[in-house]
Amino acid sequence: MADKVSAAPAAQLVERVFNAHTDDWEPTVAADPGAPYVYLLTTRYGGTPACRKKCPDPAIILAVSSDGGTTFGPEHYLCVCRGIAAQNDPQIAVANDGTVYAAWLNGFVPGVMFSKSTDHGRTWTVPQAVALDLEFSDKPILVISPSGRDVYIAFNASDSYMVASHDRGATFSAPVRTNNDGRYYFADGGYVAPNGVVTFSEASYTQTSTGPVFIHAMQSGDGGRSWRSTLVDVVAEQPDCTSEGCPSDFLGPAVAVGGSGSNHLVLIYNGAVAPKQPQHIFVRRSTDGGVSWSPRTDLSAAPTSANGAFPAAVGSGAGDLRVWYMDDRNGPSAWNVWFRRSQDGGRTWSAETRLSNATGGAPYKTPTGFALPYGDYGGLAVNSAGSTVAIWGEGPSYVGPGGSWMIGTGVTHTDVFATTPAAPNTDGLAGAGTR
Repeated sequence: MADKVSAAPAAQLVERVFNAHTDDWEPTVAADPGAPYVYLLTTRYGGTPACRKKCPDPAIILAVSSDGGTTFGPEHYLCVCRGIAAQNDPQIAVANDGTVYAAWLNGFVPGVMFSKSTDHGRTWTVPQAVALDLEFSDKPILVISPSGRDVYIAFNASDSYMVASHDRGATFSAPVRTNNDGRYYFADGGYVAPNGVVTFSEASYTQTSTGPVFIHAMQSGDGGRSWRSTLVDVVAEQPDCTSEGCPSDFLGPAVAVGGSGSNHLVLIYNGAVAPKQPQHIFVRRSTDGGVSWSPRTDLSAAPTSANGAFPAAVGSGAGDLRVWYMDDRNGPSAWNVWFRRSQDGGRTWSAETRLSNATGGAPYKTPTGFALPYGDYGGLAVNSAGSTVAIWGEGPSYVGPGGSWMIGTGVTHTDVFATTPAAPNTDGLAGAGTR
């Protein structure tokens, strides 16, 4: 039976900005599968510094919810990391026992860092660098096995690399390179199946970000010692981003992966069918664990003139898959985030629900949408009650300032910084600076 879209009830919740007083971009979120804890990370520019001298800006900010994502407590720095100029690209995951794992960048050197918490984010292990043998490292993607014993981080140093831990992140393997084709790789999503096979979704570009873009599934069944790369699709060169400061590959394909068991996988990605033309949101699914993939299906109901980008995906088992993606169907300065759900492993999908449904609240926001995606990824999680929590970045331009916006179970936020709990955070909207 062909893939199809079916009707679904309209959303009842309204998106909210995480912190209206700060310049936040590229957020992410994770949920405890067995308890009502939800963890949010966002990348903050120009906020209250973590220390007096030589503190990172931007810095990674953590907030924790103990009620499934309805309210969030005070903000904390994930790591003060004195002496580091900038932090970026946060990742977070939660094991079945409640242990929280995080990865991020401390600049390009030392690059990808890892830490974990066993007390709901109050304290964290000393951060460890996992790519010190490389000239630089960028764009980490973190996934864990349900128990938390197995930890995998994909990243790039132009080439695609992976590291693995099988002692809950106490130690990591040396980086394993998974390609030899000279292309520039970006990992975007990951999934560890119940049978232990790990899958990362990646896109690769030429070194000049011109020409066709390749969509890959990178898989390991031996704990990360060796990796198989499957070329799932080839799409045309991405359209240009005309916003101030925007790099040529900003709107290029991103690839999310979701799983609902050991054999059922879904890749969702944006891609153009002709060079520099608007991109569609495509889905391919596998029922044999990633050995073969279905023909691509256009998931978005947007007109062909709309440009799609930056999908996210999460699976919660038993065929349940949830995805969101962005597009500008309402106009080039009216982007929105759209949500769909499948309960049969990606064969059929609900109708679209518009998540970015607030009609105002920031100068870059109107009833038709927001001016531009702020950063090139966001987060999606399913809390212990089975509800979806989603977060993404919105802004006026590539350089901002913008904010992290989210939707969940009536999301509210305690706008108090943990290091100064007696006073509200009154930081203004600081300039974003260079990305």
